[in-house]
Amino acid sequence: MPGRTIKVLAVAVSAAVALAGCGGGPVRTGSAAIVGDHRITISTLGQAVEDWEREFRADPRANLLRSMNPPSAETEIQNALFQLVQIRLTDEAARRAGVRVSDGQVDMALHSLDRNSRLGPASSFTRARGLPARYARDLARQAVIVGEVIRRDGDDGTGFRTLVGQTAKSLGVRINPRYGTFDPDRLIGPVRTTLSSPGSGVG
Repeated sequence: MPGRTIKVLAVAVSAAVALAGCGGGPVRTGSAAIVGDHRITISTLGQAVEDWEREFRADPRANLLRSMNPPSAETEIQNALFQLVQIRLTDEAARRAGVRVSDGQVDMALHSLDRNSRLGPASSFTRARGLPARYARDLARQAVIVGEVIRRDGDDGTGFRTLVGQTAKSLGVRINPRYGTFDPDRLIGPVRTTLSSPGSGVG
């Protein structure tokens, strides 16, 4: 069911990416992160955080939800970047596993969130996760993917965590050092000053 899927999402996706290591090599100038051949630019990340801050301040429900389940990242920009990396990894994991998600399924997940008195509405849930409301559909699609894999494997999310972990290792995840590192234990970890210095060559 969409409701159960939504509740599984926050734990399952985070745990899945926590299994993955960090890919080596430099990050292209102007990139916040690179996931396989997908580039998350610094401007995209900055705009997401700027929009989120404005929306979050005006959304009491999002503030309440966030206080109940605060992010593990050290900064808001790290959290937003992690969410954007998760979106890409989950989509790619689904593609590799042959899990197809229809627009109708995503619509149902959004509708379920909007009616959920504990987690919803979808816009507030998305802001509580650290992204502006325009990413609600991406998070709903993640929820559907989680649910499809869990139903297929008949487990508690272990199969999903393994699937996304394998995808992350295969693709490689490179984080611009100014935002931290992709740490298997701490997700996106703290900034390492020796790597984020002007001499690092990363823009």
